[in-house]
Amino acid sequence: SSLGSYLDSLNGATPAAPSPTTPTTESTGFCHVPLDYFAFENLASKGPRATYDWGTPQDWSRKLADDGVFRAGTWYCSEGGWESPNGKGVTEVFYMLEGHGMLGDSDGAKHFFGPG
Repeated sequence: SSLGSYLDSLNGATPAAPSPTTPTTESTGFCHVPLDYFAFENLASKGPRATYDWGTPQDWSRKLADDGVFRAGTWYCSEGGWESPNGKGVTEVFYMLEGHGMLGDSDGAKHFFGPG
């Protein structure tokens, strides 16, 4: 258990490391994995974007958690652009580590973003 691991760490015991392929869910619902879980070689390719309008975008991803309401994971995309075949009815939050992007609204407004 989480509490048992915590108590063991206070007594100097070394807790077992979680498997890099299995997310660990604490009793609080918090989910975590070692950083290498999201290493590029562990991501699944979705292949080239069929609806691209410039470049040759391809994307890769890996899910961390999905409780039916909230989904979390990682996503990587090569350079290119495409129209989304499905509009988002919900808010998407992300943290960009590197690169730059732009999301365009149906009214033509452009929203640029980058790292941070």
